[in-house]
Amino acid sequence: MNTMEVILASIGGSALMLAAVGFLVRSLIVHLLTKDISVFKSDLEKVAFEHQIRFSQLHEIRAKTTASLYASIVALVKEANIFVSYAISADEKTNQKHLSQLWKAADEFKDIFHKNRIFYSESICAKIDELNESLSEPISELVMHVELSQKANEWEGLVSSWDNAKEQLDGKSPAIKREIEHEFRKLLGVV
Repeated sequence: MNTMEVILASIGGSALMLAAVGFLVRSLIVHLLTKDISVFKSDLEKVAFEHQIRFSQLHEIRAKTTASLYASIVALVKEANIFVSYAISADEKTNQKHLSQLWKAADEFKDIFHKNRIFYSESICAKIDELNESLSEPISELVMHVELSQKANEWEGLVSSWDNAKEQLDGKSPAIKREIEHEFRKLLGVV
């Protein structure tokens, strides 16, 4: 063999050996990276599934809370309408019965709302507070005048307070209630 063949054989052999080692190292790195990626992907899918379960449970709780809160609003408005409708014409016993049912509905509404306020945005809470105030102030005034008229035959402010309460129930309260219904529908994805 001449010198050139020996040099080419050594360089060729070394190059072939280097190519084989390079291929093996590359295969090993690709295998390790693929293994790491599949472990990472599996961990990521597990975390995503946990979040999905957690948020679906949270949405379920929020839906139940919204349903009970809305039912308490409907009951409150209904009892307020009954009391206001009969306040002037009913006797003391009937007024006390209607008033007792109204206070019971108001207490239930406040209890549900204050326990679950965290589930709602500030704007929804403000609308619910506004609805409560639109009912509470004129009805409290009417209650005071009804009691005065029954106990002391003081009729002076009864009709004006009844008109004010009726106006709130027929005008402002339904508009606020519709806004709350719209917001609830958006929360539940029904809009």
